[in-house]
Amino acid sequence: MSVKSSYYKRENLRTLVETVSLNLPVTYADRIMLIGSCFTEHIGNRLKTLKFAVDLNPFGIVYNPLSIAGQLRLLLNPEPFTPDDLVFNQDLWHSWMHHSRFSDPDSANLLQSVNEGLRQSSQFLKQTRLLVLTFGTANAYYLKSNNQLVSNCHQLPADFFYTRQAELQELVECWIPVITALKEQNPDIRICMTVSPVRYFKEGPTGNQMSKSTLFLFIGKLMEVFPDLFYFPSYEIFMDDLRDYRFYDADLMHPGQEGVEYVWKRFTDTCLDPSVFALMNEVESIVKAAHHRPGKYLTGAHRRFVAQQMERISSVCEKNPFLDFHEEMEILQGQLRSDQP
Repeated sequence: MSVKSSYYKRENLRTLVETVSLNLPVTYADRIMLIGSCFTEHIGNRLKTLKFAVDLNPFGIVYNPLSIAGQLRLLLNPEPFTPDDLVFNQDLWHSWMHHSRFSDPDSANLLQSVNEGLRQSSQFLKQTRLLVLTFGTANAYYLKSNNQLVSNCHQLPADFFYTRQAELQELVECWIPVITALKEQNPDIRICMTVSPVRYFKEGPTGNQMSKSTLFLFIGKLMEVFPDLFYFPSYEIFMDDLRDYRFYDADLMHPGQEGVEYVWKRFTDTCLDPSVFALMNEVESIVKAAHHRPGKYLTGAHRRFVAQQMERISSVCEKNPFLDFHEEMEILQGQLRSDQP
Protein backbone atom coordinates (compact mmCIF):
# COMPACT_ATOMS: atom_id res chain seq x y z
CA MET A 1 0.00 0.00 0.00
CA SER A 2 1.42 3.33 -1.02
CA VAL A 3 0.54 5.52 1.92
CA LYS A 4 1.80 9.08 1.88
CA SER A 5 0.22 9.97 5.20
CA SER A 6 2.81 8.12 7.31
CA TYR A 7 6.43 7.08 7.30
CA TYR A 8 8.91 5.54 9.70
CA LYS A 9 11.94 6.91 11.52
CA ARG A 10 14.22 5.23 14.05
CA GLU A 11 15.14 7.24 17.10
CA ASN A 12 16.59 6.09 20.42
CA LEU A 13 15.57 2.45 20.03
CA ARG A 14 12.06 3.47 18.94
CA THR A 15 10.36 3.21 15.59
CA LEU A 16 8.52 6.50 15.33
CA VAL A 17 5.52 6.46 12.99
CA GLU A 18 5.53 9.95 11.57
CA THR A 19 2.29 11.32 10.12
CA VAL A 20 1.61 13.95 7.49
CA SER A 21 -1.12 16.46 8.28
CA LEU A 22 -4.58 16.07 6.81
CA ASN A 23 -5.24 18.36 3.88
CA LEU A 24 -7.47 21.16 5.20
CA PRO A 25 -7.39 20.07 8.85
CA VAL A 26 -10.46 20.30 11.07
CA THR A 27 -11.64 23.38 12.96
CA TYR A 28 -14.58 23.98 15.26
CA ALA A 29 -16.56 25.11 12.22
CA ASP A 30 -16.46 21.59 10.74
CA ARG A 31 -18.77 18.67 11.34
CA ILE A 32 -17.18 15.30 12.05
CA MET A 33 -18.75 11.86 11.69
CA LEU A 34 -16.97 8.79 13.04
CA ILE A 35 -18.01 5.21 12.29
CA GLY A 36 -16.35 1.97 13.28
CA SER A 37 -14.95 -0.14 16.07
CA CYS A 38 -14.70 0.64 19.77
CA PHE A 39 -11.43 2.45 19.05
CA THR A 40 -13.54 5.01 17.17
CA GLU A 41 -15.41 5.63 20.41
CA HIS A 42 -12.21 6.74 22.16
CA ILE A 43 -11.45 9.41 19.57
CA GLY A 44 -15.06 10.43 19.00
CA ASN A 45 -15.87 10.85 22.68
CA ARG A 46 -12.80 13.04 23.17
CA LEU A 47 -13.95 15.26 20.31
CA LYS A 48 -17.46 15.43 21.79
CA THR A 49 -16.08 16.34 25.22
CA LEU A 50 -14.15 19.17 23.59
CA LYS A 51 -17.41 20.43 22.04
CA PHE A 52 -16.70 19.66 18.40
CA ALA A 53 -19.76 19.03 16.22
CA VAL A 54 -19.66 15.22 16.20
CA ASP A 55 -21.93 12.37 15.13
CA LEU A 56 -20.36 9.28 16.67
CA ASN A 57 -21.36 5.82 15.43
CA PRO A 58 -24.96 6.63 14.43
CA PHE A 59 -25.76 2.88 14.39
CA GLY A 60 -23.50 2.03 17.32
CA ILE A 61 -20.14 0.28 17.35
CA VAL A 62 -19.47 -1.72 14.18
CA TYR A 63 -16.38 -3.65 13.18
CA ASN A 64 -16.36 -4.87 9.59
CA PRO A 65 -16.22 -2.88 6.33
CA LEU A 66 -19.25 -4.58 4.78
CA SER A 67 -21.53 -3.51 7.63
CA ILE A 68 -20.06 0.01 7.63
CA ALA A 69 -20.67 0.26 3.89
CA GLY A 70 -24.28 -0.81 4.44
CA GLN A 71 -24.74 1.88 7.07
CA LEU A 72 -23.33 4.57 4.79
CA ARG A 73 -25.56 3.47 1.91
CA LEU A 74 -28.56 3.85 4.21
CA LEU A 75 -27.42 7.29 5.37
CA LEU A 76 -27.02 8.34 1.74
CA ASN A 77 -30.47 7.03 0.80
CA PRO A 78 -32.47 6.74 4.03
CA GLU A 79 -35.35 4.28 4.07
CA PRO A 80 -37.22 3.91 7.39
CA PHE A 81 -36.81 0.74 9.39
CA THR A 82 -39.92 -1.43 9.72
CA PRO A 83 -41.01 -4.19 12.14
CA ASP A 84 -39.58 -6.72 9.68
CA ASP A 85 -36.09 -5.34 10.44
CA LEU A 86 -36.35 -6.23 14.13
CA VAL A 87 -35.76 -9.37 16.17
CA PHE A 88 -36.92 -10.19 19.73
CA ASN A 89 -34.53 -11.79 22.20
CA GLN A 90 -34.16 -11.78 26.00
CA ASP A 91 -37.15 -9.48 26.51
CA LEU A 92 -35.80 -6.82 24.14
CA TRP A 93 -36.36 -5.83 20.54
CA HIS A 94 -33.19 -5.40 18.48
CA SER A 95 -32.21 -4.13 15.05
CA TRP A 96 -29.78 -6.26 13.05
CA MET A 97 -28.07 -3.09 11.81
CA HIS A 98 -27.70 -1.43 15.22
CA HIS A 99 -25.69 -1.97 18.36
CA SER A 100 -27.51 -3.29 21.42
CA ARG A 101 -27.46 0.16 23.05
CA PHE A 102 -30.45 0.95 20.82
CA SER A 103 -32.42 -2.12 21.95
CA ASP A 104 -35.75 -1.54 23.66
CA PRO A 105 -38.51 -3.63 25.30
CA ASP A 106 -41.03 -1.76 23.11
CA SER A 107 -40.68 -2.28 19.36
CA ALA A 108 -42.48 0.98 18.58
CA ASN A 109 -40.04 2.95 20.74
CA LEU A 110 -37.11 1.21 19.05
CA LEU A 111 -38.39 2.02 15.56
CA GLN A 112 -39.05 5.62 16.50
CA SER A 113 -35.55 5.95 17.95
CA VAL A 114 -33.63 4.37 15.08
CA ASN A 115 -35.66 6.16 12.40
CA GLU A 116 -35.21 9.55 14.04
CA GLY A 117 -31.50 8.81 14.41
CA LEU A 118 -31.35 7.83 10.75
CA ARG A 119 -33.00 11.07 9.71
CA GLN A 120 -30.69 13.23 11.80
CA SER A 121 -27.48 11.42 10.83
CA SER A 122 -28.41 11.45 7.15
CA GLN A 123 -28.71 15.23 7.32
CA PHE A 124 -25.49 15.48 9.33
CA LEU A 125 -23.58 13.46 6.72
CA LYS A 126 -24.54 15.93 4.00
CA GLN A 127 -22.63 18.63 5.88
CA THR A 128 -19.80 16.50 7.27
CA ARG A 129 -16.32 17.80 6.50
CA LEU A 130 -14.40 14.85 7.99
CA LEU A 131 -15.60 11.24 7.96
CA VAL A 132 -13.41 8.95 10.10
CA LEU A 133 -13.79 5.22 9.39
CA THR A 134 -12.13 2.66 11.68
CA PHE A 135 -12.11 -0.93 10.46
CA GLY A 136 -11.58 -3.60 13.09
CA THR A 137 -11.89 -6.91 11.26
CA ALA A 138 -12.62 -8.31 7.82
CA ASN A 139 -14.78 -11.03 9.37
CA ALA A 140 -18.54 -10.58 9.18
CA TYR A 141 -21.53 -12.46 10.62
CA TYR A 142 -24.54 -13.66 8.63
CA LEU A 143 -27.87 -15.23 9.52
CA LYS A 144 -27.98 -18.85 8.40
CA SER A 145 -31.70 -18.59 7.70
CA ASN A 146 -31.44 -16.02 4.90
CA ASN A 147 -27.72 -15.08 4.57
CA GLN A 148 -28.44 -11.59 5.89
CA LEU A 149 -25.39 -9.61 7.00
CA VAL A 150 -25.75 -8.48 10.62
CA SER A 151 -23.85 -5.82 12.50
CA ASN A 152 -24.62 -7.32 15.90
CA CYS A 153 -25.70 -10.80 17.01
CA HIS A 154 -27.55 -9.50 20.10
CA GLN A 155 -26.66 -12.60 22.15
CA LEU A 156 -28.74 -14.94 20.03
CA PRO A 157 -27.48 -18.55 19.92
CA ALA A 158 -24.24 -18.96 17.97
CA ASP A 159 -25.77 -21.59 15.70
CA PHE A 160 -28.07 -18.90 14.25
CA PHE A 161 -25.06 -17.42 12.45
CA TYR A 162 -22.08 -18.20 10.32
CA THR A 163 -18.99 -16.05 9.87
CA ARG A 164 -16.68 -15.55 6.97
CA GLN A 165 -13.79 -13.29 6.04
CA ALA A 166 -14.58 -10.88 3.23
CA GLU A 167 -12.54 -11.22 0.06
CA LEU A 168 -10.31 -8.34 -1.01
CA GLN A 169 -12.01 -7.82 -4.36
CA GLU A 170 -15.42 -8.05 -2.70
CA LEU A 171 -14.54 -5.20 -0.35
CA VAL A 172 -13.13 -3.02 -3.11
CA GLU A 173 -16.16 -3.52 -5.35
CA CYS A 174 -18.46 -2.80 -2.42
CA TRP A 175 -16.74 0.41 -1.40
CA ILE A 176 -15.96 2.16 -4.69
CA PRO A 177 -19.62 3.10 -5.31
CA VAL A 178 -20.05 4.10 -1.65
CA ILE A 179 -17.15 6.56 -1.74
CA THR A 180 -18.24 7.82 -5.14
CA ALA A 181 -21.73 8.50 -3.77
CA LEU A 182 -20.32 10.23 -0.68
CA LYS A 183 -18.29 12.59 -2.86
CA GLU A 184 -21.19 13.27 -5.18
CA GLN A 185 -23.52 14.14 -2.31
CA ASN A 186 -20.91 16.15 -0.41
CA PRO A 187 -17.97 17.33 -2.56
CA ASP A 188 -16.28 18.94 0.48
CA ILE A 189 -16.07 15.73 2.49
CA ARG A 190 -12.67 14.40 3.54
CA ILE A 191 -12.47 10.71 4.33
CA CYS A 192 -9.99 9.35 6.86
CA MET A 193 -9.51 5.60 7.13
CA THR A 194 -7.68 3.70 9.83
CA VAL A 195 -7.29 0.13 11.11
CA SER A 196 -8.13 -0.51 14.75
CA PRO A 197 -5.19 -1.64 16.91
CA VAL A 198 -7.58 -3.86 18.88
CA ARG A 199 -6.69 -7.53 18.50
CA TYR A 200 -9.63 -9.76 17.55
CA PHE A 201 -8.67 -13.22 18.78
CA LYS A 202 -11.99 -14.98 18.17
CA GLU A 203 -10.33 -16.39 15.06
CA GLY A 204 -7.02 -16.92 16.86
CA PRO A 205 -3.78 -14.93 16.48
CA THR A 206 -3.22 -16.08 12.90
CA GLY A 207 -6.82 -15.35 11.94
CA ASN A 208 -6.49 -11.88 13.43
CA GLN A 209 -3.39 -11.16 11.37
CA MET A 210 -5.01 -12.47 8.18
CA SER A 211 -8.03 -10.27 8.82
CA LYS A 212 -5.93 -7.16 9.49
CA SER A 213 -3.87 -7.88 6.36
CA THR A 214 -7.04 -7.96 4.28
CA LEU A 215 -8.03 -4.57 5.69
CA PHE A 216 -4.66 -3.05 4.79
CA LEU A 217 -4.80 -4.40 1.24
CA PHE A 218 -8.37 -3.18 0.90
CA ILE A 219 -7.50 0.36 2.02
CA GLY A 220 -4.46 0.36 -0.29
CA LYS A 221 -6.62 -0.55 -3.28
CA LEU A 222 -9.11 2.19 -2.43
CA MET A 223 -6.31 4.76 -2.19
CA GLU A 224 -5.22 3.81 -5.70
CA VAL A 225 -8.73 4.60 -6.94
CA PHE A 226 -9.24 7.66 -4.70
CA PRO A 227 -5.82 9.32 -4.13
CA ASP A 228 -7.34 11.97 -1.86
CA LEU A 229 -8.33 9.40 0.78
CA PHE A 230 -6.44 10.00 4.01
CA TYR A 231 -4.93 7.17 6.06
CA PHE A 232 -4.21 7.56 9.77
CA PRO A 233 -1.82 4.86 11.07
CA SER A 234 -3.37 4.06 14.47
CA TYR A 235 -2.55 0.35 14.11
CA GLU A 236 1.07 1.04 13.19
CA ILE A 237 1.48 3.50 16.05
CA PHE A 238 0.52 0.76 18.52
CA MET A 239 2.42 -2.07 16.82
CA ASP A 240 5.64 -0.23 15.93
CA ASP A 241 5.88 2.97 17.96
CA LEU A 242 4.43 1.95 21.34
CA ARG A 243 5.14 -1.78 20.90
CA ASP A 244 4.66 -2.61 24.58
CA TYR A 245 1.88 -4.35 26.50
CA ARG A 246 1.93 -1.63 29.13
CA PHE A 247 -0.02 0.50 26.63
CA TYR A 248 -2.80 -2.10 26.55
CA ASP A 249 -5.67 -2.80 28.92
CA ALA A 250 -5.72 -5.76 31.29
CA ASP A 251 -7.04 -8.09 28.55
CA LEU A 252 -3.90 -7.33 26.47
CA MET A 253 -6.11 -6.82 23.41
CA HIS A 254 -7.71 -3.39 23.86
CA PRO A 255 -5.65 -0.18 24.14
CA GLY A 256 -5.19 1.13 27.67
CA GLN A 257 -5.69 4.72 28.74
CA GLU A 258 -2.06 5.73 28.25
CA GLY A 259 -2.00 4.26 24.75
CA VAL A 260 -5.26 5.96 23.84
CA GLU A 261 -3.92 9.29 25.08
CA TYR A 262 -0.82 8.91 22.92
CA VAL A 263 -2.80 8.09 19.77
CA TRP A 264 -5.25 10.91 20.56
CA LYS A 265 -2.32 13.35 20.64
CA ARG A 266 -1.08 12.03 17.31
CA PHE A 267 -4.58 12.33 15.85
CA THR A 268 -4.97 15.94 16.97
CA ASP A 269 -1.55 16.87 15.61
CA THR A 270 -2.44 15.24 12.28
CA CYS A 271 -6.11 16.06 11.72
CA LEU A 272 -6.90 19.24 13.69
CA ASP A 273 -5.94 22.76 12.71
CA PRO A 274 -3.39 24.19 15.19
CA SER A 275 -5.53 27.31 15.46
CA VAL A 276 -8.06 25.37 17.59
CA PHE A 277 -5.61 24.10 20.21
CA ALA A 278 -5.89 27.09 22.55
CA LEU A 279 -9.69 26.90 22.57
CA MET A 280 -9.54 23.10 23.03
CA ASN A 281 -7.41 23.59 26.15
CA GLU A 282 -9.85 26.16 27.52
CA VAL A 283 -12.84 23.93 26.84
CA GLU A 284 -11.14 20.94 28.45
CA SER A 285 -10.30 22.97 31.53
CA ILE A 286 -13.92 24.12 31.90
CA VAL A 287 -15.32 20.62 31.43
CA LYS A 288 -12.95 19.17 34.04
CA ALA A 289 -13.79 21.94 36.49
CA ALA A 290 -17.54 21.44 36.03
CA HIS A 291 -17.24 17.71 36.70
CA HIS A 292 -15.09 18.24 39.79
CA ARG A 293 -17.02 16.85 42.74
CA PRO A 294 -17.29 19.10 45.77
CA GLY A 295 -16.76 17.75 49.25
CA LYS A 296 -19.47 16.70 51.65
CA TYR A 297 -20.35 20.33 52.37
CA LEU A 298 -20.77 23.06 49.78
CA THR A 299 -18.42 25.65 51.25
CA GLY A 300 -18.23 29.31 50.41
CA ALA A 301 -14.96 28.63 48.62
CA HIS A 302 -16.61 26.09 46.35
CA ARG A 303 -19.53 28.46 45.71
CA ARG A 304 -17.03 31.05 44.53
CA PHE A 305 -15.34 28.37 42.40
CA VAL A 306 -18.69 27.48 40.77
CA ALA A 307 -19.43 31.14 40.09
CA GLN A 308 -16.01 31.54 38.46
CA GLN A 309 -16.64 28.57 36.17
CA MET A 310 -20.03 29.91 35.14
CA GLU A 311 -18.42 33.25 34.33
CA ARG A 312 -15.76 31.43 32.27
CA ILE A 313 -18.45 29.62 30.32
CA SER A 314 -20.30 32.86 29.60
CA SER A 315 -17.10 34.55 28.47
CA VAL A 316 -16.01 31.67 26.20
CA CYS A 317 -19.48 31.31 24.67
CA GLU A 318 -19.69 35.02 24.00
CA LYS A 319 -16.55 34.73 21.87
CA ASN A 320 -17.47 31.30 20.47
CA PRO A 321 -21.28 31.06 20.25
CA PHE A 322 -21.09 27.67 18.52
CA LEU A 323 -19.99 25.99 21.78
CA ASP A 324 -22.60 24.21 23.88
CA PHE A 325 -21.94 24.08 27.63
CA HIS A 326 -25.54 23.27 28.56
CA GLU A 327 -24.54 20.09 30.39
CA GLU A 328 -21.79 21.81 32.37
CA MET A 329 -24.07 24.72 33.33
CA GLU A 330 -26.67 22.26 34.63
CA ILE A 331 -24.02 20.48 36.71
CA LEU A 332 -22.77 23.74 38.20
CA GLN A 333 -26.26 25.07 38.92
CA GLY A 334 -27.13 21.73 40.51
CA GLN A 335 -24.18 22.06 42.86
CA LEU A 336 -25.42 25.46 44.01
CA ARG A 337 -28.84 23.96 44.74
CA SER A 338 -27.51 20.85 46.47
CA ASP A 339 -27.44 22.26 50.00
CA GLN A 340 -30.61 24.31 49.77
CA PRO A 341 -33.58 23.17 51.90
